Amino acid sequence: MTEPKNLERAVSILAFIGVRFLQLKEAITIPYYLRKKGLIDAAT
Repeated sequence: MTEPKNLERAVSILAFIGVRFLQLKEAITIPYYLRKKGLIDAAT
């Protein structure tokens, strides 16, 4: 991690992982809230 290229690679990988975690969080929580508000049924 002492060279700028290595740091750039690490930041790129961590940014990708962070975005993926946010996508997974949204995919899980949005249907929960929609069901809670009665906007979609529990089957979907």
